[in-house]
Amino acid sequence: MELENYMTAREFAQLVNTPYPTVAQWLRDGRVPGAELHNLGSMKVWLIPRDSLKDFKRPEMGRPKKEAPKASKKSKKGTK
Repeated sequence: MELENYMTAREFAQLVNTPYPTVAQWLRDGRVPGAELHNLGSMKVWLIPRDSLKDFKRPEMGRPKKEAPKASKKSKKGTK
């Protein structure tokens, strides 16, 4: 593995102008393409391919939007 082709989570955070804790959550959620968690001795390190910056799409901020309730076609009782 050529380490020049990879960056750490902190380097990635700087390049996408995002706080490290946010990037760490994205990595845990699998939102960064190609990122892999590697064991280096007793430490765990995220290695992110430099090419992933081309494929990376920033996740939407905020809570996911709820779908609108579907209209039911049931008739009300007592209505003619």
